[in-house]
Amino acid sequence: MNKTVLVKENFNKKQFDEIITSNGLKENYEYSKRFYQEMKNTDDNTERLIYQLFGDITSYHLDLDSKGIPYGPYLITKDRRSPSIEDLNEEELSFLDDIIEEITNSEIKARVADVLWIRKRNYQKAMIACNAYLQAYYQMVKPESWNSSTQRLERAVQLSKLFRKGKAKENILEALDKEIEKYSNEKKSLFLHHLVELMLKIQKSNFTKYAEILKKTAQSLEKEKDWRLSGEYWNLCSECYRYDKNLVERDQAKEAYGNTYIMLAYEAIHNNDTPIYAVASVHLNNAIEIYRRIETARDIVKKLHIEMLEYQKKAVKQMQKIEISNIDISKITQDVIAEVKEKSFREKLFILSTHWTTLDIKAIEEQARKSLKENVLDRFLPTVKVNSEGKNIHKSSSAYFHDQESAEFKEALKDEMHKQSQIYRQMAVQAMICPIQEQIRSEHFFMLRDLLFLVVNNPFIPEGREQIYAEGLLAGLRGDFLISTHLLIPQLENSIRYILANEGEIVSTLNSEGIQEEKNLNTLLYNPKLKNLLGDTIVFDLQGLLVEKSGHNTRNLVSHGLYNYNEFLSVPTIYTWWIIFKICCVCQYSLFK
Repeated sequence: MNKTVLVKENFNKKQFDEIITSNGLKENYEYSKRFYQEMKNTDDNTERLIYQLFGDITSYHLDLDSKGIPYGPYLITKDRRSPSIEDLNEEELSFLDDIIEEITNSEIKARVADVLWIRKRNYQKAMIACNAYLQAYYQMVKPESWNSSTQRLERAVQLSKLFRKGKAKENILEALDKEIEKYSNEKKSLFLHHLVELMLKIQKSNFTKYAEILKKTAQSLEKEKDWRLSGEYWNLCSECYRYDKNLVERDQAKEAYGNTYIMLAYEAIHNNDTPIYAVASVHLNNAIEIYRRIETARDIVKKLHIEMLEYQKKAVKQMQKIEISNIDISKITQDVIAEVKEKSFREKLFILSTHWTTLDIKAIEEQARKSLKENVLDRFLPTVKVNSEGKNIHKSSSAYFHDQESAEFKEALKDEMHKQSQIYRQMAVQAMICPIQEQIRSEHFFMLRDLLFLVVNNPFIPEGREQIYAEGLLAGLRGDFLISTHLLIPQLENSIRYILANEGEIVSTLNSEGIQEEKNLNTLLYNPKLKNLLGDTIVFDLQGLLVEKSGHNTRNLVSHGLYNYNEFLSVPTIYTWWIIFKICCVCQYSLFK
């Protein structure tokens, strides 16, 4: 049987246009459905190949945050995936190159030209894609539902950066400038905000006029007491002033940004039947982080810090203790999947961070004492822990001591508590963390930008580390714990140094030669002040998870290259991702609203 070869003459433009004709421009995934349907309906083998080719191309997912190829399969399961850009062969690419000028639909033309640019590195196709994306944006744009249209505009911006100068880049700059002017009074969404963000990605000067537009919008939103949205506009306003080195105006915008969090804290106290002090303290924490970055705002920081401490004390009194007994893992898994199903992406993240509490130290200590009492042999003989190669890596103390106040008994009790904690973590991973992650991946396509709200202005994350945290959280949420572990553990160590240093703690050592070395997690996690900052349970959990030899000791094993590939898919690395994710979320809970 002869193989069908696609050539330009096989392309029936009239028939192609009839398939995609509709009221208004549709998104590629809508066209993909139509092409696949036509593929099923036709008996002509050549037509079937053409419809399948266009069905495949229009099905690709566009990931604008990707550092490599921005297109990938829209669906990936354990044993299969949908079509992807690397599947295209030379014959198909040649066919697309021959017919690109025949395609008049801007959405499909932009996609085909973009695919040809990525696979063949033809700059002419990048220029065609750039112009087609711009046309698609104009045909789709609606300020009230702007996400789809601005994705096309953003991809055009990305492609225009290939050209240092020339018509393509000039067209984009001119288009963005006109759109910002056109929608300068648009304040019901982040549409205007996103347009200015795109301008920041392609141009690095002359931003004062955009800052003034953002300032006007932020002030208007403040009059309506929309503190969340006005805060977003003040933050970008300060960035625009920074690009133009207008430092006084930048700090004024930052102060206004910080004030939006103070007002949100005020609302949490005064606009509810019962004051919600936990939410108010989170807002004040965010405000403090912003004001700390303004040199002239030290007095404001001190005042807000005192107020936040007062709110935190009141928040503790409002908290309730939750006890769980007779846990049925299968029932928990069923319940949690039912709870997150069809919820929004952010709602799922919120549930993932809150559904399972961290360790109950008192319950674990009680269980450890009971275990030591019942397991008589363990009380007499020390327990030896071995690694995957059979090497002895830890030897726990014998618990056979009548004096339970002795150092030896306390050491044995601590070892047993860390052993018990491992069971708890395994339950958390199997019953809750992995099932929710899988549900998120099955229902949502998410990118790096979708997690930035967790890390920006987060009091736990030092300035300049936000992108690293976001990359690590994204990798773990996608199931790549090899990447998440290597990114997040060092950043956690740095963050703990950061919050301890902010409390006046010394986080470095001085050796006999006068060399200063930063303290690592093996020391930092035992600083008494840390329990005041993160809480007893999280600190104990981190100790057993990351540095205790009787626990998982993940930090030290990973740092010394003692994990093989499969061990990065195990309970310790998954739980490490989750607890760091939880800490990030705790500081930003108010943003889930």
